[in-house]
Amino acid sequence: MLTPNILVELTMKLMRQLRTGQSERFISKAAFARRYGIDTRTAARFLEDHGVPFRTFRWGKSERKLIDSAAARLSPTIPGKIYRVRQAAAMIGIPVGLLKSLKASGDFQVHHQLRTKPGFHELDIEAFIQKLKGLAPPNPADLRSPNYGRFAIVARGRYASVEAKAKIVRAVLSRELPVVGNVDGTVAGLLVSHEEFQRLFGTQ
Repeated sequence: MLTPNILVELTMKLMRQLRTGQSERFISKAAFARRYGIDTRTAARFLEDHGVPFRTFRWGKSERKLIDSAAARLSPTIPGKIYRVRQAAAMIGIPVGLLKSLKASGDFQVHHQLRTKPGFHELDIEAFIQKLKGLAPPNPADLRSPNYGRFAIVARGRYASVEAKAKIVRAVLSRELPVVGNVDGTVAGLLVSHEEFQRLFGTQ
């Protein structure tokens, strides 16, 4: 019969083999968090949400769980600056609430950062800005026409809820509400037709 001391010794030996023989494949949650530079609580939530497999070992009277890091399929953060939501919204030219809504719906796409790390990567911000600006035609109509309204008025106005504004942005992105030009080269300077806007959203 194996004594508690022998069990502890065998467990320690097995854990050393796991660490050295499998290149740190089986690691603790804390080690996983350190590897990817995230909070331990965030790591625990990610591992649980994704059902990452683990192995359980007895350590004296307690249990230790080592997760299979090879099954986590998590990539390190891509280098670049991470901005807070208020800074990111200001860079784009839209309200904070609208940016949060667009990120939650997937209209603001996240490609360049660990999805469990808070904030907005500069490359994702720039990609969204260029996506919106790219909607303006190369040969715009008469930008001085009173029939056009600036995107800034639509996005920042207080007359509509965040959900309504998000719907308008999605219509712009899908070209259902086409952009007819850009008065100053910024997202805020994009122009849309008053007539088309009223047709889509005037009765809401």
